[in-house]
This record gives sequence, C-alpha cells and structure tokens, in this order.
Amino acid sequence: MSIWNRNFTILTWGTVVSLAGANMTGFATSLFVYDETGSPFLFALFCVLDMLPCTILPVLCGPFLDKFSRRKAIYTLDFMSGALYAILAACCFFGWMNYWVMAAGAVILSSIKAVYSVAYDSFYPMVADRENLSKAFAVTSTIETIVPYIQPVGWIIYRTIGLGPLFLINMCCYVIAAIFETQIRAKESYVKDEDEVYGVKQYIQTFKDGISYLSKEKGLLAITLYFMMISFSGSALEVNMIPYFKDTIANGELLVQIVMASSGIGRIVAGSFYYKRKLPSDKKFLLAIIFYFLVNIIEGTLLLYPVWMMCIVYFLSGIMAMTTYNIRMASTQSYVPDDRKGRFNGTFSMLCTLGSIVGTMLAGTLSEFIDIRLVIACFTGLTILLIPAIFLPRKEAVKAIYNQDV
Repeated sequence: MSIWNRNFTILTWGTVVSLAGANMTGFATSLFVYDETGSPFLFALFCVLDMLPCTILPVLCGPFLDKFSRRKAIYTLDFMSGALYAILAACCFFGWMNYWVMAAGAVILSSIKAVYSVAYDSFYPMVADRENLSKAFAVTSTIETIVPYIQPVGWIIYRTIGLGPLFLINMCCYVIAAIFETQIRAKESYVKDEDEVYGVKQYIQTFKDGISYLSKEKGLLAITLYFMMISFSGSALEVNMIPYFKDTIANGELLVQIVMASSGIGRIVAGSFYYKRKLPSDKKFLLAIIFYFLVNIIEGTLLLYPVWMMCIVYFLSGIMAMTTYNIRMASTQSYVPDDRKGRFNGTFSMLCTLGSIVGTMLAGTLSEFIDIRLVIACFTGLTILLIPAIFLPRKEAVKAIYNQDV
C-alpha cells in the first residue's frame, strides 16, 4: 500500500513549506542575537528563553490533545505563527527590534511550537498505515534534514537587506502551510463527541494518568530518560558552535553552515535508505545502543578536528542519528495507544526541553571561563557513562518497543 495518501501528502507538503520559512529565519536570528551581544552567556540565555515554554506547555497540552482534534490544533497554530511573524517584521521595519524584543518574540513562538510539536507528533502516525510508519518517519526526517539547506538564503538576505523581509517570507510560509492543513480529512476516533466539562480537577487527574502510564512503562521511561540526557549534553555543542566558529575560525559563519550541512547529508543518505528498506527487527535495539555511544563520542570531540575532518565525522554522525531517530519514532508511536500519545509526547518533550535548558545555561556559563571544547567533551562524556545505567536495567522492556516490525 502506498504511503502517499491524501492526508499524508497534504501534511508533508505543509511541513515542507513551514519548515522552509522557519529555517531561513532561524539561523539568521541566531546570528542577529550574537551580533547584538557578542556574549556566549547572553546567547545561551536567549536559547534558554526560546526553550522555556517547552518545559511546561507540552505536559499541559498533552491531555487536551488526547481528547480534542489535533488536526485543528495544527492549522490554528500555524496561522498564529504567521501572524506573529508579521508583527516581528513590523518591529524590524519601524526600528523597534533589539535583543529583548527578539527574546520576547522567541518565547511566544516557542510557546506555539511547544503545543504544535505535541499535536503534530501525535497526529502524524494517524495519516500513515502501521506497516508504513518506518517509511513515514524516514520521509519526515529527510525533509527536516533537506529543508535546512535553505539557511544560506536566509543568511544572505539578513546580511544584505535585514531581518524584516525574512520575517515576511516566513509569515507567508506559515499561512500557506495552514491553508494546506485545513484540507486534511483524517478521522480522529479518540475525540470526544459529547459535551464534557474539562476543568482543573479533570486536568489534574488526566495529567496524573499520563505520568502514571510513563512510570509503569519501563521501556518508554528508559528511552525518555536517555533523550533527556542527550538533550542536556547535545545543547553544549549546539549553543557553542556559532560562537566557536565566529570567534576562532576565519569565515566562521560560512564554515559552520558547511559543517552542519555535512550532518544533514548523512541524514539524507540514511533517510533514503529507510524509505526503501527496513532494519531487521531483532537488531534494532542493539544497533541503537551502539549508535548512541558513537554519536556522543563524535559530538564530544567534533571541535578538536580541522574543518574537513569535522565534515567527515559529522556526516557519519548524521547517518547514525537518522537511524536512531527512525527506530525511536516508528517504534514508540506504534507502541503508544492513540489516546495516550498526547500525554506521552508532551511528557517526553517537556523532559527533553528541560535537559536542553539546563545544559544550555550551564554550558553557556562555563564557556565564558573554560575552553568551549572542554565543556562539550565533559557534557558528552557524562552521557556516555549514563547509557549503561539507563538501559541495562530496562533492557528487555526497551527491546520490546524497539524490536517491533514497523
């Protein structure tokens, strides 16, 4: 059966359009913030403010998205993003844009994104058949990898005519994506047709049910704990790449994009493979654990290499990261029931964001006083040491999830 049914096609193209705009503005916004401040600490603070809503809102919205239409949430939030980018563009044109205005805009956009990501991740498996889930996540991950190659266009526009035009382009992208998404017709059988009183008491009970579900599922708990840690350690590299390249390497703004692109190429190669083929079911858990170790080693040592070597090892990291993403997403979204997906994805997102915030703030602060490369190595080294502690006690439970035939 073909994966490209009406709903999957519409959602996929909507994703392409909105991601294109977001990636053009995302890298340029980071450059603007660092240009304005020149401080790794303030740059890290901006990143933390950007992530802060994702520590609260995913858990708050998860129970609601297990009862109400995720489809409507997706296109409504895209319309809201388009409106906010119009406001940010106006701030640029009228000369009101500065570090704190950008930070405020980032917090609002991040709030929208926090709810959107839970709705999208929970809705996505419903537009693809179970036997096509692995292929579906290969498609979406490949798209998420290819689209960032539009970043240099945003960089050129930012350096030549400024942020305002970029924000207007992004506004158009989000509105177009939202219009696409209104045409999706997937049946959401979990949605409550009857009138329901949904107050604080009902929310608290539903939230407790979600936490209870995760605590009883040892495999899901182990996966969540690991990705919270990888978010913590990975943030050290993410928050320090732009400052490191800009401050220590000639033409750093260009070279950092080339290095990041090499990881993307690796993801594209792996995504193309998983679109056509499946991994052997009984080998997925073992492969994931091996790749978890290797990706952490590569990221921990990445900035120690010359640029050409960075590109090679980051290319390999991209292949492995795409593989583990495909294994995790296809298996967990197949394993978790539809009426629990919102709560699980919300809790997962919250904990991973919490790890990123702590890691970003700590790494940004330490990098003011300690060599950036040493900070990154220490962060990833900690995660490497914790992999056995997280997975060995729950090995069979994780295998039952990862080794599904999906």
